[in-house]
Amino acid sequence: MKRNLHIILIIVIIGLFPSCEKETVSQIDTIKLPPIVIDGRVADKLGESRVILSLPISELNQNPRPITDATVLIFSGDSTWFFLHNESQPGTYLPQGSFKGVVNNSYTMQVVYNNIVYSAKATMPPAIAFTTPKFSLQPDNLLKISWVAETYHPITPALYELKLDWSHLSSYQGQTTNETSATLRYYTLTTIDVNQILPPPNEQISFPTGTTITENCYSVSEDYEQFLHALLLETNWQGGLFGSQGTRIPSNITNDAAGFFHASAVTSLSVVAAP
Repeated sequence: MKRNLHIILIIVIIGLFPSCEKETVSQIDTIKLPPIVIDGRVADKLGESRVILSLPISELNQNPRPITDATVLIFSGDSTWFFLHNESQPGTYLPQGSFKGVVNNSYTMQVVYNNIVYSAKATMPPAIAFTTPKFSLQPDNLLKISWVAETYHPITPALYELKLDWSHLSSYQGQTTNETSATLRYYTLTTIDVNQILPPPNEQISFPTGTTITENCYSVSEDYEQFLHALLLETNWQGGLFGSQGTRIPSNITNDAAGFFHASAVTSLSVVAAP
């Protein structure tokens, strides 16, 4: 008993002395930024093909700087199309003339910037049929989108883009574009993640009855789905109930460029929102 008491006293005395601390410097790996970020798309619908170029950002919430002096070309077989910079949308390059892709055709993109050629290839999968979105009426008499598409399909992945506009309604005249429009995106994938089924809370967009909605459904190739899945793990699915394990976001563009080039068939519909 005396021996145990002696040990306890030693422990207490040691605890009274100030501890020695040594300052250490954490070694954090510096991630090398890609030289360019490219978002390229060929579509089989007029006005839907474009290539968006920007410089990478190094801080959160930093606005990317658009690239306005690149050369952008799309090849398919013996045909070549030049994409010219659109001054009204800095960093966006649009095709000359009435360009649209063809299902099952392969396309090669080339971007020349700072004397470096960035290239990628994509094949356009067939179009996808889809149904009209569903709406729910809120207590404030505004609408919300309650359903667009299933989050999982074993065979057919898809990307849905909904453009909402209620600027034409009399109660909203004189308001800014940000106050009278919104763009929403939904995804159907062939893989299942917990946070895909139970995603973290996202901002809910409310809009009035009479809002015009243009919905585009883009077909998604296997490699483009892998890119979208990785991107969702790093963005929309972060902070969910079960968490998401981050992953490296793939790219099909050469010379260490970030982003992706894809070809998609587009199915579209327009509706007027009503409960």
